Amino acid sequence: MPELIPSRPRTRRRVLLLLGLLAAVGCEQQPFAGDALELDFRIEGQVTTPPQFSATGNAGAVEVRGQYGAHRCYAREVKRATLDGTTITLRVEFSGRRAGSCPGVLDVFPYGATIRGLAPGTYQLRVEHYGTEDVYLENGVMVDVPDGVRLDTQVTVN
Repeated sequence: MPELIPSRPRTRRRVLLLLGLLAAVGCEQQPFAGDALELDFRIEGQVTTPPQFSATGNAGAVEVRGQYGAHRCYAREVKRATLDGTTITLRVEFSGRRAGSCPGVLDVFPYGATIRGLAPGTYQLRVEHYGTEDVYLENGVMVDVPDGVRLDTQVTVN
């Protein structure tokens, strides 16, 4: 006749497995490699010449200040923050042109960005711009800054 009540070792394993699953579900997940972080990106502040970038760590977050140049006709605009190990990357990217006529007007946008969802610790922060038109005047000469890293610094999050 089949046993209707499982033996104790099997029951113990099932209970331990169930407890492990419940503990995993209740755990707060920390971002892992490549995770997108919460980003609050705002156009604010003053235009600086040359562009100035800065970052400070706060409680669970990093505050970034910078600026970028962009034409009004970009079709796609991406701003995202990711975490890979202890490296935070804030990427500002523009691509494509909208169909039709486009005025050749270049606007410069100072910005503030808050990157949230960080555990306490020291991080390497990289701010990258791609497809932006980062230009400024220096002694009457137009300086065009190529795509790439705008800020690479350490920040401490409390």
